[in-house]
Amino acid sequence: MFELRFTVHKFGGESTLHLSVI
Repeated sequence: MFELRFTVHKFGGESTLHLSVI
């Protein structure tokens, strides 16, 4: 089981991709 989280910040114009395996 894994969790994939993708967050986009329009303020800084940065995209963060977080992948954690549980």
